[in-house]
Amino acid sequence: MVILVDTNVILDYPAEREGFFKDARKIMEACADGEVQGCVAFHSLPNLWFILRKKPDNVRREMLKQICALLSVVSAEHDEVVKAVETAEFRHFEDCLQDKCAVMAKADYIVTRNVADYKYADTEVIIPSEFCKLVGK
Repeated sequence: MVILVDTNVILDYPAEREGFFKDARKIMEACADGEVQGCVAFHSLPNLWFILRKKPDNVRREMLKQICALLSVVSAEHDEVVKAVETAEFRHFEDCLQDKCAVMAKADYIVTRNVADYKYADTEVIIPSEFCKLVGK
């Protein structure tokens, strides 16, 4: 099984966000153990770098290295990015790009806490707790 892990779920893990950390940890463990193949969209990495800007550069670099060790970095091709730009149904351009990357990765699911933002996704969308149940975590 292949999953694309949304930026918000990735952040839940190193930030140990209360109420979200346990599921994020289970998802990352499932990726680390090879139970599932986890992916991260290329554009999530600079977003994470920016969001974590209050941390020293060396800490952020280590966090991104760990993320890249757990998740395969995927991107969308030029034509798919143009389609994302033209897709007005998506409320957030970034989420449309996540979906395009998930399609390119042949992901079975996008794992996110913002399911409503993916109403028009081509890839099935699932919240972390549901995904954990699905894989028996």
